[in-house]
Amino acid sequence: MMMGILLCALLTSCGKLKTVFNAASSLQSEERPEIAEKSTKQPAVTLEQKYAAYTNLDMFLTGKLQESLDAYTAKFGEADVFKVKKNDNLYMGILVDTMNKKELDESFDYASRQPAMDEVDQTVKELNPRFKALIATLEEANTYYKLKSYVDDDFVKGRSLHQTIHEQTAQMLPQLDQFITVFEAKRAQKMLGDLESFKQKDYRIRLYALSFMLKAGEIQDELNRQGITSNNMKALNEGPIKDKYSLLIADMNQFLEYVKDTERIKKEGLNTNFAPVEVYKSRIIQLKASATDLLARAEEARNDLSSSKSKFTKQNKDGTPENYSKKLKEAWSDYMKIK
Repeated sequence: MMMGILLCALLTSCGKLKTVFNAASSLQSEERPEIAEKSTKQPAVTLEQKYAAYTNLDMFLTGKLQESLDAYTAKFGEADVFKVKKNDNLYMGILVDTMNKKELDESFDYASRQPAMDEVDQTVKELNPRFKALIATLEEANTYYKLKSYVDDDFVKGRSLHQTIHEQTAQMLPQLDQFITVFEAKRAQKMLGDLESFKQKDYRIRLYALSFMLKAGEIQDELNRQGITSNNMKALNEGPIKDKYSLLIADMNQFLEYVKDTERIKKEGLNTNFAPVEVYKSRIIQLKASATDLLARAEEARNDLSSSKSKFTKQNKDGTPENYSKKLKEAWSDYMKIK
């Protein structure tokens, strides 16, 4: 059941903004000399670039990689069971989405670059070999099924790869959980500082873009606090969610209004082509819609996914907590690209 454990860890780690705000206060703000010394081996980057790189890594690990693992488990079973149907579109492979390997490699390389980020850099370095080992096996399995090699050996190698995938997933879990916990706490600390800075500078586009994300994270916090998944939507206490939802809409409307002001765009030093903000705008609209669907599903007491074991299906079904979590991750990734 290791992949199920992995998903549980991810769902209870990602988006817990209140929790990580508290944890952030315990993190040291000064660089460790030993990390700084090692970092000189790589060209320096800006702090914003490092946060963006680690956010992309976070989003891939808890997003696309998790989707691939969920889809794989739904098709082939947990560690102690290898179930397969020869006509189950196996020739399409097992990876849900393609990876930008260059971007992922660069994200890991940032752990050896200045400015150092204390514990975060160390967790990235420890996670790197475990992650690469799992990815290598997943790619090998992907090729194995796309080439239909399972026909030649009657799934002999498929069974071996199945065991390895689950073992490597379990081995990666401690480092993954540590990275998520430490990085999201550090990022939360930065977000609070950014929020205050935007207020002082009267950067209203940036202010409401960030404030929207924090409100969205509070909805995720409440879902986590109540332990709500697709399987127990009827148990959702909608009151706290509706309160946060109203604040979410207010921030979204403010952002959408200020983003129309070309003079303010210039004042806030945003990219002249404005592409990152336009992409982010579409993301927050999708995230708001996901929150709307979530409340609608709860109010109508629709629990039609309770019998489905596919987490991948739930993530891509309107109105589910899993879908909301996915949209939140995507929005965070695009928020970090706003310069």
